[in-house]
Amino acid sequence: MPIFEYQCLSCNGQFELIIKTKETIPKCPNCESTELKKLFSTPAVMVKEHGLPSACPGNASTCGNMGSCNAPCCRD
Repeated sequence: MPIFEYQCLSCNGQFELIIKTKETIPKCPNCESTELKKLFSTPAVMVKEHGLPSACPGNASTCGNMGSCNAPCCRD
């Protein structure tokens, strides 16, 4: 589900909303106005680092670093 950022044209408040369907008409949480301006936002980027359980491939043969990996999972 996409998260959008808006600015209310009535009260000038800024907020984020998760939009579940295209039929959803967003409203300002402060004044409930539907007169909104969609803002450009920076997308979130998740960088996986070695050593974290969710990113660790488990062994050097599946690592992708061609044997140069020093993560604990690749040293075993």
